[in-house]
Amino acid sequence: MLRHRNLLASLLAVTVVGSGVAAPLRAQGGSSALTATSRMASRVDLERLQASYAQLAASTAYGERTRSKARAQAEDVRRRLLDGDFRVGDQVIVRIDGGVTVFDTLTVLEGRRLQIPNVRVVELGGVLRTELSTKVATEVREIVREATVTVRPLTRIAVFGAVQSPGYFAVPSETTLDQLITLAGGPTDAARPDHIRLMRGETVVLSGDEVARAIASGLTLDGLDTREGDVLELERREQGWTTQNTVQVVMVLITPLITFLLLR
Repeated sequence: MLRHRNLLASLLAVTVVGSGVAAPLRAQGGSSALTATSRMASRVDLERLQASYAQLAASTAYGERTRSKARAQAEDVRRRLLDGDFRVGDQVIVRIDGGVTVFDTLTVLEGRRLQIPNVRVVELGGVLRTELSTKVATEVREIVREATVTVRPLTRIAVFGAVQSPGYFAVPSETTLDQLITLAGGPTDAARPDHIRLMRGETVVLSGDEVARAIASGLTLDGLDTREGDVLELERREQGWTTQNTVQVVMVLITPLITFLLLR
């Protein structure tokens, strides 16, 4: 029974299953945080995690609700191991020197394929982020034996709110939050620097002092375990009544009168 309790504590006590977002989980035999959606989880780590969830799901020491959650987590891991991390539209920086020269940002095509110019098509189905560099280098060197290959997957992150140029940005995983804000043109005069949030859907991943500490520490997107589609949001300051507001109200009131007089 004690063993079962320890297993439950390690798997579910720190996991927010209902929201679809898992908090960091200590991988067995390692010190790195690991969940079913950790961006840089290795295949070995995910296989170990899947086995742990499956063990919990099969245990009769817990109720059906707990076992059902464990089964769902095990299925999420299994699907990731099968499908890999890359989807159509994802972007990857590829640099090849020696024999051929390629230095370009490539987009994952239909069928999860990466077309490397003048070399070959690399199939990315079932490939994890941690396996991408080895996979591409191996396939390229089958064609160009002496090639030096560097591969960097990009992450698509949104920056919204009080920034000069809000939008989505495909950036390397070593990008920091302050660099991301700079890419969006920097904060506007209305920005509240103490009110920045990292959002995942409706869930707040980081906010306020946590964001400030992440910026001060130089934590990267990988270090923060960010994911495709996360949103960095800078809150706007309430600016009160401005001259522009006055002009807008005056125009709203005067325009109908001018129109009436012109018609007369």
